Amino acid sequence: MPISINVRSTLSQIAKDIARDFRSQIPFATAKALTATAQDLQVALNAKVETVFDRPTPFTKKAIGITIANKSSLTARVFVKDIQAQYLGLQIEGGTRTPKGRALVVPAGLRLNQYGNIPRGKLKALLARADVFSGRVGGVAGIWQRTRKGPVKLLIAYEPTAKYRRRLPFYETARAVVSKRLVLNFGAALTAAIRTAR
Repeated sequence: MPISINVRSTLSQIAKDIARDFRSQIPFATAKALTATAQDLQVALNAKVETVFDRPTPFTKKAIGITIANKSSLTARVFVKDIQAQYLGLQIEGGTRTPKGRALVVPAGLRLNQYGNIPRGKLKALLARADVFSGRVGGVAGIWQRTRKGPVKLLIAYEPTAKYRRRLPFYETARAVVSKRLVLNFGAALTAAIRTAR
């Protein structure tokens, strides 16, 4: 899930004001500035992940990747890594999630792990128990547990779809960081490049 923001006009205007003697340093400084800005955005998005989601897993915290710019391409990318994009995409864009199999599993009366998720292997372990079954009770499909003193207890519900609203402000954060940091990063990179070239 890459994001593309055109900053050519911003940097081109700055380049016009730079003394001709130093213009050979512009591609190098531009690449450095784009990379630094991508790194700034990565930090900002990681902070958003920490605050937007309740107890995100370490894997989710590592979802934001970058590729650095060079003098030839003058392009830096900030993206959500492929595996994490499978579930974070809906948190960024919003929309409807559909199941890969027959239904989505939604925890109801089940104890979750420290990150608020169904523990790995839990479904298989539940269905192996004698007091647990998969079926429909009162029109509700899911995984149920028989109790000694009362009616069955719903542990996991089966849902055909799930709707998601936009929660992770990926694009808004990107625009804000680029607006705030790009010119500053370019100035610092150009100053360093000119100093080194002397």
